[in-house]
Amino acid sequence: MFEKRKEVTVRDQPPEAVEPQVVEKTVYVEDRRPRFLLGLILGVLILASGVAFFANQKGSYRSAGASVDRSIANAEDKAQTATHDAARNVEQNTRSE
Repeated sequence: MFEKRKEVTVRDQPPEAVEPQVVEKTVYVEDRRPRFLLGLILGVLILASGVAFFANQKGSYRSAGASVDRSIANAEDKAQTATHDAARNVEQNTRSE
């Protein structure tokens, strides 16, 4: 698919040779960079999907909206009660004077 082969001629001399004897070999070198990039992208996708699946199983996405709604309703109730209590205190203070 992404294979890149490069032909390289190598000249070598064996170390145990008494007489200078040069051996020429043709070596094929493959470039593995695109495979690394493809594996990296695939690994990131697998990791991201695993994190999303784990978070979904624990209910953080499903229960987050309900938790926010409960918090808003609770804050509204407290604000309404505080406003009502403040209005009653002002009314009682103005009547007593």
